[in-house]
Amino acid sequence: MGTGLRSEDVPHMFEIIDSTEEQQNAFLLAQSLESMARMFVMAPNTPEEIVLTWQRVFREIVEDPEFIAKAELAERPVKYGDPAILVENIRKAQNFSPEARELFAGLYGAQ
Repeated sequence: MGTGLRSEDVPHMFEIIDSTEEQQNAFLLAQSLESMARMFVMAPNTPEEIVLTWQRVFREIVEDPEFIAKAELAERPVKYGDPAILVENIRKAQNFSPEARELFAGLYGAQ
């Protein structure tokens, strides 16, 4: 039984909570890292063709309906985390103020 709410009816937390752009970026970085807790990494200097093939195949696997059903049955949902989004969030974090670094550490459980 649903709530009758559509996703566009539910405001994003940044629409409710007064926060700076830097605080939002700290939250988004923590969220990105948390969603990518089970990461696959490749060795430095891996040819781009191999990296792109791994990314494409992994995305296809985690979007496959049969895989999704079995992952949900095991209560282990898996989603594809785009590495470009993580890289962009890390790039923004390079200029975090000490306050934003502290916020990120708290959000990520490092305090």
